[in-house]
Amino acid sequence: MINLNKLRGRIAEQGLTQGEVAKALGISRNTWLRRMRTGIFMNTEMDVLIEILGIENPQTIFFAHLVA
Repeated sequence: MINLNKLRGRIAEQGLTQGEVAKALGISRNTWLRRMRTGIFMNTEMDVLIEILGIENPQTIFFAHLVA
């Protein structure tokens, strides 16, 4: 399960808008909002998010249920 609060926090820290993140992922804003609502992302989308958000430890966000 993805920790959406941490993901939102990283987006805010980077000063990005929802539209900017969607554009970086190559998806529409509506698709991005759906991903954020469901917490379901494609592997390629997670890779891009890790890169553009400078996430050093992606497990704490994308695999939060596995990290103790």
